[in-house]
This record gives sequence, C-alpha cells and structure tokens, in this order.
Amino acid sequence: MPLCTDVRLLKSCNPKFPNRCIACSGPSPDSSIGVGDLSVGWFSFLTDIPEGWSSVNVPIHSVCKRPFRLRRWATRLGYLALAFVLWWFLGESIVAILPKGLERIGTKVILVLMLAPVIIIEMFRPPRFDITVGKYEVTFEFADPDYAAAFAVLNRAGLLK
Repeated sequence: MPLCTDVRLLKSCNPKFPNRCIACSGPSPDSSIGVGDLSVGWFSFLTDIPEGWSSVNVPIHSVCKRPFRLRRWATRLGYLALAFVLWWFLGESIVAILPKGLERIGTKVILVLMLAPVIIIEMFRPPRFDITVGKYEVTFEFADPDYAAAFAVLNRAGLLK
C-alpha cells in the first residue's frame, strides 16, 4: 500500500536532501525546484488567514520537473475546482441546515467532509513529495520510504518525534 512516509523537522532547521531526484529517486539530479506551502494551523482554518509561506529547494532531474510541477498544481487546482462546484450546487442547502452563528465554521467542516473521498484517494496514491508547514514544524511527505529514511538520517539534528 503506497502510503507516504512523513519526516517532521523543526521549522528553524535547514533541511538537507540526499543526492537523489525527489521525483524519481534516481541518482545525481542536475537541477532543483522550489516546493512551498502556506503555513496553516487552527487559527488560519478559523479565520481564513494563512500564517505565512514556507518553501524549500529540492534536488530534481530536469526531465522530472514538468511532470512533478504538473501533478502538484493539477492536484491543488482540482481541489479548488471540486470545492467550487460543490459549493455552487450545495452551498445554499448547507447554509440553510446550519444553526445561526455557526455558518462559517460549519460550512468549512462540511466542505472538508465532502472532499474526503478525494483526500482518501490521494492518501493511497500520494505525490512523490510534498510539505505541510505548521507553526513550529515542517512535515516532509515522501512516497519513497527509502528516500525518507535517507532524508531523516541527514537531518537527525532537527527531527521531531
């Protein structure tokens, strides 16, 4: 089952990557690519205000860049498109069933529940690499467990349990 392997580092740690391509795990990548994400937390979920932006440069083969970038953006745009379509067709019905004062948070919770099938599909067919940025840590998500293990060894000083 191809679930991803997570490695959590302190946000202040400058991550070191093995000399292998992040997309195909092949040796001697000839390029790098920036991978970033919004910093999120409970505050940002409740207020719609992200807590910042964080990014890292990762090693990649030049030929792997385009498919890697395409998968990353297509997934995000797919989530947004699906959320928009669901909201377009079901938004008024959702707001109508929620108690007054809880429309905003209730809408977000219901929208996440409606996106659950897509989230589950992505769990079983994860991207080769992704990051999730928290307030104090960054979670590096790897589809290749061997790459994740090599990454963890290189960054053991900043590892979180």
